[in-house]
Amino acid sequence: MKKLLLTLSMLMLFWEGKGQGVPFPNPCGSGPGINTIYSLQLDEGKSQLQLGLWTQARIMYNMSNIPGPGGSVLSETSNYDFFRQRVRFGTDVRFVDTSSNVQAGVYTQVEYRGGWGGSSPSYSDPRAGAPRINPYNNIQPRGIRYGYAYAQWNNQTTLVAGILPLTDAYGGALFDADWDFNVGGIALGGPFLKKGKYRLGLVRLIDGVGGDDDQVEKNGQLFLVEQSYPVGELTLGASIYHMNVPEKLLFLGLKETWLGATLGGKSDAFAWKGSFIINAGEVADESHTGVALALNLDAKLGAGKLSFLGLVSTGDDSDKIEKAFVTPHFLLGTGGYWGKAHIFTPNGPSDVNDFGLEIGNSGRGLTTLQVNYGFPLSQSGLNANVYGAWFNAAKELNSSKNMGIEFGGMLDWQIARFLHWEMGVAYASLGKYYGTDPDGIYELFSRFQFEW
Repeated sequence: MKKLLLTLSMLMLFWEGKGQGVPFPNPCGSGPGINTIYSLQLDEGKSQLQLGLWTQARIMYNMSNIPGPGGSVLSETSNYDFFRQRVRFGTDVRFVDTSSNVQAGVYTQVEYRGGWGGSSPSYSDPRAGAPRINPYNNIQPRGIRYGYAYAQWNNQTTLVAGILPLTDAYGGALFDADWDFNVGGIALGGPFLKKGKYRLGLVRLIDGVGGDDDQVEKNGQLFLVEQSYPVGELTLGASIYHMNVPEKLLFLGLKETWLGATLGGKSDAFAWKGSFIINAGEVADESHTGVALALNLDAKLGAGKLSFLGLVSTGDDSDKIEKAFVTPHFLLGTGGYWGKAHIFTPNGPSDVNDFGLEIGNSGRGLTTLQVNYGFPLSQSGLNANVYGAWFNAAKELNSSKNMGIEFGGMLDWQIARFLHWEMGVAYASLGKYYGTDPDGIYELFSRFQFEW
């Protein structure tokens, strides 16, 4: 069992940062992340060739004592700070045939990221280095972030192929495009029984060709099947995700399935969504079954909005796996914006430095309650939010389940229409789950960002 846990920990090699909203055309996803700047009429006006652009530049500052740099640990932390800069540029070349109501094109997004020197770590983000085997598009300082061809019929059915931005049906709890889960694959989406939506996908996580001779014809795959359908005033969703990685590709075999459902509703003042996921799998010939439940609530309160998250996942002791709920985030080393905290979980303005906690808590299970309240401070574009979060493991570590509490706040100043400056502070009081005498963890962060 110790060998199994060691092998699992070897998979947690690679952590990267955040992106903008998922761009068009993601089946069952959000709308266009592009700005059309030029249209060329073709065939006497029966078709068009459109050029779209999108750009983002952000400068992030971070000061904290989160363990890692300088060999610091939870019981003996060190203070450090660093700057990070990211520049992204997206282009969309689209052919629109109005006579047959079809459009096709190619979307490409490139990225540069790096530090300003000083105490900044050597990698783009202060986590691990490049993975030994790349399970997804974990670009380093520069590269193609998205790159895919697409076709869309009747503004509904969409086929895409290439390096795709993919997010699960649970708000990034399993895999998240905003956290660079951008992988080579094919996806098809469109109407489901007229009122609903569906998405099918096949992702090549790992390609055995190019490795050792005995890896030929052995590949790692992720399959996606999703649907959502309105039921009265509610929306019912169901999904199946299946991951299969042959043993010779990663020293152990991975066969994992996530079967889940969502139910949600909304009104002018209130919105909610409940999620239920069963995870069953086999790791190195040892099987397990785990469950996760989550409830998200958003409500207008005064001039602002109150958001609440409650989540429970099952887990097992460090030397067992039978009841563990594991996630692709844990297995592949990705992350997701599923939480409201800044130190325990990734969060956009501070995502260059955090614990990277995922909902399975590395197989030990998790219970968390999180609340956030955002409100305007002035009519001139100044907003604020405050938050608090409590974390507890399903199984003990260091004779304790108490992981700790976190709280903090942030200011968001909209300087101009496309320019924001966010500044915040967070503090976490850690429980004995992390040791007999862990230090308190703080983080000061800032994000200066232009996006168009």
